[in-house]
Amino acid sequence: MRLIWSFVKSTALCLCFLSSSSTTAQSTDDDNNPFIIFAAASLTGALTEAGKVWAVQSGNPEPRISLAASAVLARQMAAGAPADLFISANQRWIAYLLQDDRWISDTLFEVAENRLVLAESTSDGAGLNTLSTKDIIPYSVQNPFVMADPNLSPAGEYTKTALMSMQLWDEAKNNAVYAGNVRQALALIERGGLPGFVYKSDLVRSGNVREVIEVPSGAHPTIRYIAAVPVNAKNRESAIEFLRWMTSSAGQDILVSHGFQPR
Repeated sequence: MRLIWSFVKSTALCLCFLSSSSTTAQSTDDDNNPFIIFAAASLTGALTEAGKVWAVQSGNPEPRISLAASAVLARQMAAGAPADLFISANQRWIAYLLQDDRWISDTLFEVAENRLVLAESTSDGAGLNTLSTKDIIPYSVQNPFVMADPNLSPAGEYTKTALMSMQLWDEAKNNAVYAGNVRQALALIERGGLPGFVYKSDLVRSGNVREVIEVPSGAHPTIRYIAAVPVNAKNRESAIEFLRWMTSSAGQDILVSHGFQPR
């Protein structure tokens, strides 16, 4: 494994480099049961395809995937929900789970990156593209627009941070139509009439939404997908094997085809 992420209890993030041979695990897997993935909603299409391809290539059962906002999944796991792998779109929710000693640092991996974009329905005619580039985002948030709830979804957190850095949040927060996660935000945009902020990868799986403009990357932290394996995972070895495959060229090709940036 080329990149492994390590968190300390203070939630500070430290990046270290280890070879794949440095990650060892004692197998406790039940070969008859698929391992369970809790993952950010934005990974829906990519992770579904990856699970199917990996199962065929490895001969293991196809993983079971539970998809929702990262905050929702992290809180479910903290409350005892069983999972063998957690993939979050925000490092904060990995750090949140690290506080209770159910994680180990050498099974934290960066899987992919993403971009934040302002999008609109393809049914909205010329839409926002009639505006100058510098006016598009300010104009959009002066009127009702869609975004994921920043209290639930990393996509919402990134959007809020970006609008704050552009000094637009004080006005924007009064016009925001909140969705529970980025998939729900995408669905609202698809209906037409309201633009909104989603991930660039969301545009790949929707033929009814187009990108208006990419949010400047310097306006928010880099959108990284971090994967972690609980210490008490019942199918820990399968989860780690899947992570290694996801960060190989085969897994990265699938992520890129779904609009993600390689790690």
